[in-house]
Amino acid sequence: MQNKLSRILLGAALAFGVGGTIELRDAYAQSSATVGAVRGVIRDKATGEPALGATVVATSPALVGEQVVLTEADGTYFMTALPPGLYTLTIYYENKTFSRGNVLVQLGKEAVVNVTVDPKAGAAAGAGGAGETIIITGTAPIIDQGSTKTGVTITDDYTRNIPTGRTFGGVLESSAGSQGDLYGISMSGATSAENVYIVEGINTTDTAFGGLSSNLPNEFISETEVITGGYNAEFGRATGGIINVITKSGSNQFKGSVFGYFTPGSLVSDAETILREGSAIDTQSNLDYRYDVGAEIGGPIIKDKLWFHVGFNPSFTKSTLTRFVTTLVDKNADGIPDTNESTGFTERENVDSIDLPTSLTTYFFTAKINGAINQNNQFQLSAFGNPRSGDAIYGTLRNPDNTRIDYEDGAYDVAAKWTSKFNEGKTQVDAVVGYHRATTNQNPKNAAQNVPNAQYQYTRSIYDFADIENRYGQDIGACNDASPLDPYPMITNCPVFGYSSQGLDFLEQRTNARTSAVISLTQRVKLAGYHTFKGGFDIDFATYDSHRGYSGGARLRRSANVAATGAPGRWQARQLMSVVRTLAPG
Repeated sequence: MQNKLSRILLGAALAFGVGGTIELRDAYAQSSATVGAVRGVIRDKATGEPALGATVVATSPALVGEQVVLTEADGTYFMTALPPGLYTLTIYYENKTFSRGNVLVQLGKEAVVNVTVDPKAGAAAGAGGAGETIIITGTAPIIDQGSTKTGVTITDDYTRNIPTGRTFGGVLESSAGSQGDLYGISMSGATSAENVYIVEGINTTDTAFGGLSSNLPNEFISETEVITGGYNAEFGRATGGIINVITKSGSNQFKGSVFGYFTPGSLVSDAETILREGSAIDTQSNLDYRYDVGAEIGGPIIKDKLWFHVGFNPSFTKSTLTRFVTTLVDKNADGIPDTNESTGFTERENVDSIDLPTSLTTYFFTAKINGAINQNNQFQLSAFGNPRSGDAIYGTLRNPDNTRIDYEDGAYDVAAKWTSKFNEGKTQVDAVVGYHRATTNQNPKNAAQNVPNAQYQYTRSIYDFADIENRYGQDIGACNDASPLDPYPMITNCPVFGYSSQGLDFLEQRTNARTSAVISLTQRVKLAGYHTFKGGFDIDFATYDSHRGYSGGARLRRSANVAATGAPGRWQARQLMSVVRTLAPG
């Protein structure tokens, strides 16, 4: 059976800010929110007047090349499309050079850096253009004027120094108002399925159920912006939180890291068996170990023009599921199984157990190229993913040959971005295109598993399937109700319901894919103060395919014997109808 859901979403948004003397609107669209900004006013200390015509140059290890702007008539300057990082602002004014370092630019935010320059300080530049550089110190506040959004920015420094989860998805609870739920992280009272995940400017949210699909280790991440509320209309398709992630980029210097982590199962508390009625089979799953090793490196291809960054991190997990066979207890021989007074469940004793190991391997990877034609035209290409494969427990109330299956999931993503500035930086065009594809596949391990599942839909003793159970290597002699050594002859010692003697049963292969394109135009104007107008188009083509079926093409169900006549029960065969349902784009 195949279900296919396709949809195209086209959005257009016009956002503007209206305010007092200076108002710079949060001008980063959902699919291009991979940068920050700096603005401020340069003033002459001697006169207190604006420093008209001062040149402001921004440099940073995070920025390809440099950005250069001139101050306006009122001394204001604006710098946009700055990758997050530490910046140095160099100001040239009246033949003097001033430097303001340690300006922190964060993802989706703007830093306000107001500078007062003293043309009489220091030595002027000589005929060769060299002169004393005057160092200016201060702290630039990270603000978000013109926007009501709330949340937190998680930096590489935070994840290196604070105990957190191994991936950006594992640190989301660091934001106020968030907590875990059954399927992920809930934010501000919404469910986890209402979040939107943006990585490198493209939407990577699962198209079927709205969960986290693409995940990467913290060593590959530059910053994660978690917006828990108050976001603008340009952040569409979300009623929960917005998780905006950018990966690391190269620089003019070669640098990287090698890392490894190991979690032994002995440091993890043992799982507790969940009590339940109606079955002699109990299970308990515990971690044996988890470890990963990885490396990431970045550097220049052409200095100040073209940079690269790559990373690879395989992760290995081994777990063991213990399968217990238990028997009921009837110590007073009244034909009624005893009840544990403290739990309210029937009393049981272990008969035997066996360990069923499973393993999963995840390959995290990232690759990125940043380039600049010039300071007004920059581009970025990136690819990343987290494919995982291994085996998983399909069920334990069944033939041992059918307890484990092959399992695959994970995502692959590619994105491209272009930014151009015109009109002395007052006009900016951003374009982002991307493709996301994620899969979840359940596959039989061999042909013997791919046969119709045969299941007994009534309660029997597990000893009725002793020939099958012996393949586990478990001793279930204590479950033999006909044995003269049976300690509880008045009851069925080891009852099971729904035991499967062959085949797997229901299997599914899911694929969710998303092709997106965003283009936005930002215009800054001076009209009774400074205002930023922004408009754009967001096209999103999302599909979800679900291929479902029974192993062997059918399932067999055996009913109980007819008590009144003693007639044997019947086998019933069921098949899934082969239906393909396509929803027209809308």
